[in-house]
Amino acid sequence: MKAEDYQDGLNLVMTMARMVQLVPTVDMLVALGNAETMGVFLDPTLYQKYLHSDGDDIKEIIQALDKFRRTVDTIKLKHKVKSDDLALSLDEVY
Repeated sequence: MKAEDYQDGLNLVMTMARMVQLVPTVDMLVALGNAETMGVFLDPTLYQKYLHSDGDDIKEIIQALDKFRRTVDTIKLKHKVKSDDLALSLDEVY
């Protein structure tokens, strides 16, 4: 891998770290859990057609984002980053 390609990839990862902070993953997982619990009773047809078929895929993606967000939070704590802009702060650390 060329140094330029590595730097481009690193910039992309840092952009993703910034963006994942904007996604309310915990709230989304709670809402999805509520929909899974109540959807069967409230609208079985809609539940069967949409949530049951695609819900697991969506849930996996949100769970992966949540894990990534928690990892970013851990790194921010480790480096005592107070700013929401992890990328700029890590540039200072490294």
